[in-house]
Amino acid sequence: MEQRAVMAEQIINGRIIEACQQGDRDAFQTLFETYKDKVFSIAVYSVGGDKSIADDVTQQIFLKLFTAIKQFRGASL
Repeated sequence: MEQRAVMAEQIINGRIIEACQQGDRDAFQTLFETYKDKVFSIAVYSVGGDKSIADDVTQQIFLKLFTAIKQFRGASL
């Protein structure tokens, strides 16, 4: 499973981000599927292990990402 996650992360590149910025929902789905478990894991840790709150936090993070991705300049890619 670890190798699959690494491979999935490698497909997230400038093209996927650009597609997301242009409103491509399939590209955003790829971004979501690639990072949802990692974001959830960090959220669980951050909220002291409460998975229900971590679910909410994860959802809020991806909602914010979806609405603000057009502002991403790509400086960190």
